[in-house]
Amino acid sequence: MTVLVTGAAGFIGRHVLDALAEAGRPARGFDLAPLPDARGHVVGDLLDPAAVATALAGVEAVIHIAGIGVLWQRDPAAYERVNVDGTRRLAEAAQAAGIRRVVLMSSAVTLVGAATARGAVVTPAGQPPEDTLFGAYARSKRRAEAALAGAGLAEPVVVLPTAPVGPGHQQQDARGTEPMAMLADLLGGRTPAYLDCRLDLIDVRDLARAIVAALTAPPGRYLAAGHGVEFRALLATLGELSGRPMPRHRVPQRLALAAAAAQEAIARRTGKPPQATLAGVRIAAKSVRYDAARSLDTLRVVPRPLAASLGDAIQWLRRVGAA
Repeated sequence: MTVLVTGAAGFIGRHVLDALAEAGRPARGFDLAPLPDARGHVVGDLLDPAAVATALAGVEAVIHIAGIGVLWQRDPAAYERVNVDGTRRLAEAAQAAGIRRVVLMSSAVTLVGAATARGAVVTPAGQPPEDTLFGAYARSKRRAEAALAGAGLAEPVVVLPTAPVGPGHQQQDARGTEPMAMLADLLGGRTPAYLDCRLDLIDVRDLARAIVAALTAPPGRYLAAGHGVEFRALLATLGELSGRPMPRHRVPQRLALAAAAAQEAIARRTGKPPQATLAGVRIAAKSVRYDAARSLDTLRVVPRPLAASLGDAIQWLRRVGAA
């Protein structure tokens, strides 16, 4: 069956196309950006009905990755237009075309709310109230899930990834995703201090395999998590793998929030994205533990060692001149 991949030119989308090719599944890409090395790729806007109709013609399943995937936007209303309305229009068009299976890539940040206890164990079954989620991005991903559920599709599936890292493709923007931008800043000496927190990183190639496996999994929500790591341990591994000095000073949460607020204020004037965001600091400070065992078992994905993912990410960032 031919699979449509929206957001196919992005960091995750390119790996999903690779994973589909490895599985012998015909695929078509759909993105605002051209994809010169992919036949049948449709260049168009998710909000353009004609472009969506062209992209959906003759496909039997959809993997929906396209959207705004960062925690801060100068125009917060863009999240609603792209992540929510774009998902709704695509899902409704797919339903009208008789497509049963749509896999939506949401985000693990929708599992963490203001009432979530620090260090709590979260699963894909968790759904904190939307108004407790941190930031417009997280709320838009929750509403995108609701839009998918409300489209009347026979087999909706949601994949919730943690922070994807790993190698990209030569022509991609190394700072296009926040986890990779974080690594680039750490390797480039642009991060003076760190927040004492716990992160979860998944190799982008393992995430791609999970998303492709979701095409044939029972309908539901699946958490794609990799390895939980304390930030200080992440710094030690990055320093060992790269030979670069890492920040030694920890910053208190209150100071991190103040710095993020100041950066966002500057970003609103300049349009340049902040290095740290209020939503990002608040989510990280929760230091949750993601229980993805059941999801990964169903999808038959075993995350590769974190050091291997970080090593490949470092090599790629160096190759493209980002670190």
